[in-house]
Amino acid sequence: MNSLKTILVAASLLVSVFAFAQAEHGNHTAGKGVAKNQEQTAEFEFRAGQVRNGELKGNFSMTVGGQNLPSRVKIELKRIGDLEIGEDRASFQGAGVLVVNRNGRLERVEGRIKVTVFDVTGPNENGEDRPQRDRIKVEFKAANSNLTFDFEGFVTRGDIRV
Repeated sequence: MNSLKTILVAASLLVSVFAFAQAEHGNHTAGKGVAKNQEQTAEFEFRAGQVRNGELKGNFSMTVGGQNLPSRVKIELKRIGDLEIGEDRASFQGAGVLVVNRNGRLERVEGRIKVTVFDVTGPNENGEDRPQRDRIKVEFKAANSNLTFDFEGFVTRGDIRV
């Protein structure tokens, strides 16, 4: 009887560990660093994932500056509303705010934010190193106006994990 009990406990522990490992793999994405394109530099930090009960959790913030911007722009997403995760790509979106400092006055614009990240570091399926770098794309659309803001760039410092 004791050996049967030991086997059942070990089997349930093994199933729990396997389920936890499966839940952790592929259900979250995170990143922190600096991304650049030809005109802008952005500092970003994010974390997005699905917890055990299926609820989406996470946040995103990015500060962008550059030649074509009159001042720095900050974009913040506090609540994830949608999350898609693939092998080396993740996309999440939700309600957020764009904050711009114009002549010492902060302007806040409510809207929708969509973030798409690409984790292309490490070897490909053939074991060869990939020449590309991680990439991030951010799209903001104001809720009550035609204002939009887009940024897409390669990560030059930091990392994105999918």
